[in-house]
Amino acid sequence: MRVIASIFKPLLTGFLFLIVAAVGFAQSDRGSIAGTVLDSSGGVVEGAQVTATGDQTGTVYATTTGPTGGFRIPDVRIGAYRVTVTAAGFKTAEKTGVVVQVNSIASLQYSLEPGDVKETLTVVADAPALQVESSDIGTVVSARQIE
Repeated sequence: MRVIASIFKPLLTGFLFLIVAAVGFAQSDRGSIAGTVLDSSGGVVEGAQVTATGDQTGTVYATTTGPTGGFRIPDVRIGAYRVTVTAAGFKTAEKTGVVVQVNSIASLQYSLEPGDVKETLTVVADAPALQVESSDIGTVVSARQIE
């Protein structure tokens, strides 16, 4: 009987540890920014530099577009961001007020215009609230609601 107990005790402890770890990883305070970058004729822009800068924190996240013109910045802290897209031979495009919420994907679409790299096109708008990339549900809870 003692042999069985000495075998099952470490196994049970390890199993409980894995359950607690899985529950901890399921909780997230982050979201994502994703979208596509096209030129003015609707063609994809591969290799464009996408940079998201936090309005409150100044945190910078960066990525480049793939062969389909798509990009994704995962594990972005919640908050408001300024997302800038630059590519050779195109004007810089910028969207401000992009809000990232818990377990959601801020979906953005860019249409780059040909021109001097020194010119910047700024669009001030919120990302759409409809999340078509994921069926995950999340919510932001304020400190007042917690109290």
